[in-house]
Amino acid sequence: MKNNEVWHALRGVHQGRIWQGVPILREEGGPASVDFTAQRNWLIERFLLRKDIIGFYHTHPTFPAYPSSVDIPTMQAWVFTFGCPLLCLIEGTNGLKGWVFEHDECRGVPLSTVELIESTYIGVDRVVKTAKARRVVSGTVGEVDGFPSPGVGGGSPGLEPR
Repeated sequence: MKNNEVWHALRGVHQGRIWQGVPILREEGGPASVDFTAQRNWLIERFLLRKDIIGFYHTHPTFPAYPSSVDIPTMQAWVFTFGCPLLCLIEGTNGLKGWVFEHDECRGVPLSTVELIESTYIGVDRVVKTAKARRVVSGTVGEVDGFPSPGVGGGSPGLEPR
């Protein structure tokens, strides 16, 4: 794991207790935080048009994978903004863990199982993240999955493997 926190938005679907998704967008921060406010408007617009943002992944490179005092209000604010439950995956010193924030006052409901399976999220009563982030580009340059990218100069921010 890198020494700085890394963040990804997660694009996908969920039905009941099954969550499926792939990382889109990426930001890298410092050792104890990552700022993705530059992506805020793009995420909101994407969600309003596609309804396919299911949550967020980030790392805690120097401490355990549990929602921090910053993570909880951040997830509550996103749940309030989107008006639906969201997934929070955290990879820390104790491995990969996941929570569902069901409403804007929820402090996170832990997932029973989080597994790593290459290139796909799949599971019943568990969340799985991809082993390899892949660049999902279609349409014209400057679009991610056919949706305009917030990247500098109109280009796609790209996706990199962790």
